[in-house]
Formats: sequence, structure tokens, C-alpha cells
Amino acid sequence: MTELIHQDKYLKYKQKYLELISKLKYISSENTNLEVNNYINHILVGGRRRKNKLRNKSNRDLSNNNSENLNNERFNCDPENKFSEICNSNSKGYYNSKSSCMNDCENRYIKYNLKKANIFSETTIFSNFIYTLLSQKYDVYLKGGTVLGLYILKLLYDKYGNDYETFEKYFNELLKLDLIKDWDFTAYTHTTIDDKLEKDLANIAKKNYLVLRAKTFILYQTEFPIKLNDAALFEISIMEKEIFSNLELPLTTMKIKINKKNLNHIFMFAKCFYSYKVKNIPIDTDIIKHMISKLNFYIYPNKEGLFSINKDNYHIGSLNNNIVEYIHKFSHNLDKEQFIITQIQEPNRIFYRLLEKNIPKTEKIVAFLQKYDLPSDHSWLLNTKNIEKLMNSFISDLGDKIIDIFNKQSNTVDGLNAITDFLDGVNLKRIEIEYPNTGEKGKNLIKKLLSKVYKKIPEDFYYKYKDNKLIECLAFLKKKKLLN
Repeated sequence: MTELIHQDKYLKYKQKYLELISKLKYISSENTNLEVNNYINHILVGGRRRKNKLRNKSNRDLSNNNSENLNNERFNCDPENKFSEICNSNSKGYYNSKSSCMNDCENRYIKYNLKKANIFSETTIFSNFIYTLLSQKYDVYLKGGTVLGLYILKLLYDKYGNDYETFEKYFNELLKLDLIKDWDFTAYTHTTIDDKLEKDLANIAKKNYLVLRAKTFILYQTEFPIKLNDAALFEISIMEKEIFSNLELPLTTMKIKINKKNLNHIFMFAKCFYSYKVKNIPIDTDIIKHMISKLNFYIYPNKEGLFSINKDNYHIGSLNNNIVEYIHKFSHNLDKEQFIITQIQEPNRIFYRLLEKNIPKTEKIVAFLQKYDLPSDHSWLLNTKNIEKLMNSFISDLGDKIIDIFNKQSNTVDGLNAITDFLDGVNLKRIEIEYPNTGEKGKNLIKKLLSKVYKKIPEDFYYKYKDNKLIECLAFLKKKKLLN
């Protein structure tokens, strides 16, 4: 107990000491009286011995910065300037080298810009929440399509970063791809999320003014989130661990591990692209190049656009053994098998996301990389023709499989039940939810999957078995006149 009291006193006096030092430095920087400044400097450096140590350090700094401060040049921080001009020479400047000025001024520059864009309050909420999770040993990542956009930006920087005009020109072309949008974080607990942990997380979220936005998993946003195209600009999900039945593609699952050093940069990236999209404010490419040079990306092991799967990371997700066995016989390849499992358990991933988003996105990226002479032979890129051919073949074969199961039963009720059991774990409701976004290719695949069994279902089944998931899906598609 005594030790804790002493520690509290030490921390209290240390804080007062730091505040005093800060005030003295400010007085010294503003005061022109030599005698007063000499006295303050004596206090700040702690006497002649401390002053000599500081002078030696200063000499070393000069040696390491021979292009700066050769004539006792000093610098001031001007966070309201564009990034390349935030540290300027000033005879009364607080900093004795440009590098020390940049180290301090960068955070002030970011804070100023976040405030100017009116996103400082929300980024502070997420920062505090994420710092709390990091202190509890959670791993936090930035994930989603934005990370893919940042990765393409890194490729552009690596080749043209030193060529101002070329980088500026190609960067503006990259903006047209519209890859960088919202900013989705995920934290991994690496332990079971039981009721107690879920309650603890809810308390932490509440203290940080975050609210739950999902029913079947943990997803937090602010109560009144900043939005871009009707989607929250920032959100964070909490998961136990990553499993491959939940991972769509290497293309869409690149991630950046978050730490206290790079989180500020992530929010500054968000500010740049958000202000550009909403207010058409030009992006300062100097800060973009500075930040992108420091980002590191993680891409899951992959081959030909699919995850590299082995017995240790293979995962069947929510599917039952019957359909998994059928997929195994169809695919003849573990990478393709895992891909099909992941897609079919959430069929909107095929009918909408794959056909309407991921394939077109891949083709746009490949065209961009080739046009601007950037590496385009990445193993994480889909072979779009092959993957579309694979899914067409699979859905057609699966449609034949389920009608075969139906026809082998002695009556229509048994046939319906047999198909329902076989498709157990396939979230058919997602077809209805994403139907407004589904294009012609996706709708044609839905027809291949369900039109044959639709013709076998008597009209009265839509009333008698309306709670059956397959009947519910067919009733929706009947209403949309897709299968007629």
C-alpha cells in the first residue's frame, strides 16, 4: 500500500514538473530578454553538467543533419500549411533541426486537418477504443476494399514516388477507380467470446460512445456515424479468430495491422479521401507519399486468385457433410473446394459480390496496372474468365443435383425435406436481401440453381410450408417473376 501511495505521489509531481517545463519553454521562446532566457535555460537543462550533455547531443544532431542548421538555423511548426511546408526556417523557431520539428509537427498537422474536415471527434472515439483493445492484447487490423486500394497506391509509390509529375498524374487516375471508400477495422480476441467477454466489450464500447450495429455478430459504430454513400465511414467488428469459410478472396481480405504509430496515418488517409469525395478538396500527395511509404500489408498465402488451403486451415463453415462431400467430388482441388464452400454458404457472394463487384474490380485493377507499367502478375488476382466458368459450371451442376435428390423421393413433401436438408447451412435469405443489387448474370445463375425444383412445387406448398427456408426463397423469386 505504501508503495502505491509513493507511486501516485511520484506520478502527480512528475505531471506538475512536465507542465512547468512546458510553460518555461514557451516563455523562453516568446521572451527577448537575454538575462531572463539564460536563467530559464539554466533551469531547463539542470545546470552546467546537464547543459554540456545537451550541447553534445545538439552537436551530434548537427552532424546527423548536415544539410540543416549549419548556421544555427531554427524551425517553427506551422500545422496549417501543406505538408511539405509545415516546418519552416525561423530565427526564433522552437526547433533546432528540421527533423525534430517534423517529428512533433506531423501529429499537430494531422490533428488540425482532422478538425478542419469535421471528423476529429469520431476518429478520437475510435482511437481511444482501439488503444484500449490493443492494451488488452487484441490484434486490430484495417481490412476490406480500402486496403486493396492502399496496396495499389503503394505499388504506384514504389515505382513513381520520386517522379512528382508522373506520380501526381497516375494518382489522379487511381482515384477514378474509387477503391478507397470506408474504413473497416476488425479486432481479434483469440479467445472465446462468451457472455462475460461480450458484456465487458459492451461496457468498453459504451464508455467510448460506440453502439452495437449488428444482431448476429459484434459490430460497433458511433451513434450518429459520419457517412459516405449511405455507409458509415468508420466501424469496427470484434471476432474470435479468422476462419477461411468466412474469407471471400485474397483480393478482398488484405489487411494492415494497427498500432499506435500507424493509426494516426490511417485516419489522415481517411480524411484525405473523404474530403476529396465529399467536398472535392484536392489531396496533398506529399502527405500521401509520406504515409504510404510506412504502411505494411498482409496478404494471405494464395495461388491463382484463391487461398492456399491445407488440412489445417480448411473449414466447412455452416454447411452439412452431404453438400460438402458433393463439393469435394465436384472440385477435385482443395483451394477450389474451400472457395466454393465459402461462396455457396452465403450465395449472394456468387450472385452479387463475385459477378457484380469482385470480377469487375479485378478487371479494372489489372487494366490500371498494365496501363501504367506496374507489376500485374500478382498471385492474389483472380483469373476472371476461369473463375466465372467455374461458378457457372458449379451452379448448373448443383441445380441438377438438387432436382435429382427431389426426384428420388417417394412424394413431394419428402422431396422438399430432402432438398432442405441437403442445403442446410446455405443462407438462402441472402439471395432475397441482395436481389436489388443482383445483375443479369447473377439472376441467370439463380435460375439455373432453382428453376427446375420450382416447377415441382405445388401451389399450396407456399401456404402449408411457408416457414421452410427453401419455400420462402422460392416464394420471393416467384413474386419477382424470375423463375416463371
